[in-house]
Amino acid sequence: MASHASALKAHRQSLKNREHNRQFRSRLRTALKNVRTAIDGKDKAAAKSALREVTSLIDKLASKGIKCELDLWGHDVPHDWPSWRAELAHHMPRFC
Repeated sequence: MASHASALKAHRQSLKNREHNRQFRSRLRTALKNVRTAIDGKDKAAAKSALREVTSLIDKLASKGIKCELDLWGHDVPHDWPSWRAELAHHMPRFC
C-alpha cells in the first residue's frame, strides 16, 4: 500500500498536470479563435501566423503521444446544420 507521502506526491503531480493541461487547452482555443478572427478580417499574414501557432500546439500534443487531428474547413462552409451533417458524414466512418 502506498504511503501517505507518496499519495500526496502523486496528488500534487496530478494537480500540476491538470493545470498544465488547462493552460494548454486555453492556448489552443485562443490560437483557433485568432485564426478565425484573422480570416474574417481578411488578414492573410495574421491567419498564417495563427495557423502556425495551432499546428505547433498540435505537434506538441502528438509528441506527447496524444492523438489529435486538425481539420480545417474553408470560409465557404457555412455554420449550419447541412454543413455539420456533411462533416459528420466525413468523419463518422472512422468511428464506426
